[in-house]
Amino acid sequence: IVEDKSNPICNIIISVKAGFSYQNKDNTGFFGLYSKLFWYSDKENHNKAKEEYLQLGSADVSSQCNFDDTRYSISFPAGSIEPILKKISIQLINPFFSDTIIKEEFTKLKNYAQETYNSSAGFINSTIDEQIFYAPWQQDSFNYAAIRLLKNNEIQKIRGKLSEIKTNYYI
Repeated sequence: IVEDKSNPICNIIISVKAGFSYQNKDNTGFFGLYSKLFWYSDKENHNKAKEEYLQLGSADVSSQCNFDDTRYSISFPAGSIEPILKKISIQLINPFFSDTIIKEEFTKLKNYAQETYNSSAGFINSTIDEQIFYAPWQQDSFNYAAIRLLKNNEIQKIRGKLSEIKTNYYI
């Protein structure tokens, strides 16, 4: 008989009613941006939260913005449950996104939105969405007009939209 002294793996999945169906014309695309920024939220360590989770033994962290909700998942050894739960609760209640990480992730999303908007597939999908749906901005067609119209250096406007999402849809 060989005793197994390994640490069991825990999984936490947090579901927040903040999917892209809650978007409006002014914040389309920002729910997805918020979900991408979530794992970087860490005031003390200058947005190194994702790396800190990995140091605590986390195998994976992910976020996925869906139609009705956004899901955050993390897998980690059971021995790390207390520091991980503490860290996640701080991120949910009082997230902090540095200007650098906001600009970096916003630029990626804006470039993707612009490329998709300029492609024939993006044009076809957004045209169909506009004809079929009453509120096309609530579809995930990547026609993020609110994202495309903002400039990369308008950090305070971007931060304001993220803060509005946090206040209205998160804890």
